[in-house]
Amino acid sequence: MILKLLSKDEIIRKYLELEKENAVLKREKEALEKELRKYKNPNTPPSAHPHLKPMTARRVDVKSHKRGAPNGHNGTTKPRKIIGAFRSVEGTIVYETLASLIATWQLQKLDIKKEMHRMLTTNLC
Repeated sequence: MILKLLSKDEIIRKYLELEKENAVLKREKEALEKELRKYKNPNTPPSAHPHLKPMTARRVDVKSHKRGAPNGHNGTTKPRKIIGAFRSVEGTIVYETLASLIATWQLQKLDIKKEMHRMLTTNLC
């Protein structure tokens, strides 16, 4: 093993480079930890995670069929059925709420049908 002797100036220069690199790595680490806290927080509902949200339909450029009509306008658009996904944020929240209620009732060993009937009659009527 051959040791290379460095001058005092070279040692100081290398030390300063390492300090700068260390500061950059600390900032990157803090940013990544902040991002991770968003996903690891037990109070964050699944609907808040962008990687779990369904892909939205992408706009496809369509030439107009009538003269004077703007490009991409193909008349009245019909809502498309999205299979296996929620069509709105409210649908996701309602689903999460119902799933949470049912899971809670199961853990408390309550009759789910009876509890659902009680909740609907007392809270909605």
